[in-house]
Amino acid sequence: MLIHASAGGVGLIAVQLAQLRSAKVIATASSGRHELFRGYGAVPVEYGPGLADRVRAIGPVDVALDLVGTNEALDTSVALVADRGRIATIAGFSRADELGILGLSGADGGFEIRAASWPQLLKLAADGKLVIRVDKLFPLEAAADAHRYLQAGHAHGKVVLVP
Repeated sequence: MLIHASAGGVGLIAVQLAQLRSAKVIATASSGRHELFRGYGAVPVEYGPGLADRVRAIGPVDVALDLVGTNEALDTSVALVADRGRIATIAGFSRADELGILGLSGADGGFEIRAASWPQLLKLAADGKLVIRVDKLFPLEAAADAHRYLQAGHAHGKVVLVP
C-alpha cells in the first residue's frame, strides 16, 4: 500500500491502520521523517522527481491513498496501481473524476464513514495499538494560526485546539 503525505496526522494513522491489517506500507515523506516510518514498520520513500521509479524499486503497489492532492501523488498512484478503483484521495478532488479514482470528501458520505470509525479508533488507541501523535497545541483563540500552520503543510501529527 502506497500512502502519500504519510507524516501528517491522517497519514500517521493510516500507516498504523494498514500495518494492523498486515499490509506492506510504502510511506512518502521528506527524508527527515524516514526514521519515524521505519519505527512504524513502513518503508519510507522521498517524494519529488522520480517518485514512481523509487516506489517501483521497493515492490509492486496494489492500493494507494493520497492525502496531499498534488499532481505528483496522483500521477504516481495511477502509474503504479493497475485497478484505479483501489486508489483514493482526500485532497485531489479536482482530478479524481478525470483519473477514475475515488475522492473521499464530506459531501459524498465521508463524514458518515469517519463517524462510524471513531469507536473502533478509540478502542485501538485505548488498547495501545494506535498512537495518536500530537504535533502542536494552539489555544482556541489562535485557531487562525493553527489553520495557517496546517495549510503550510508542515504538521507531523495532529494539531489540537485547547480552551
